[in-house]
Amino acid sequence: MTIIDTPIKFLTPDIAVLHTTWEITKQKSPNGVHRLQDTGVLTAVTTCKENTWQITAFHNTGTVPIAD
Repeated sequence: MTIIDTPIKFLTPDIAVLHTTWEITKQKSPNGVHRLQDTGVLTAVTTCKENTWQITAFHNTGTVPIAD
């Protein structure tokens, strides 16, 4: 997996939202023949308590390219 971009938006000093764009290349199907490529967006809400950041909510979804 390759991380393409991870913008971070701080809602407050101890709450942040991350939108990570990712890509997976050079995958093979179970029979080892086809190469597949996946892209997606991972969204996480993080909170900081007692100087420790934790993921509070997490969502990952694949994306579909828009046809020209």
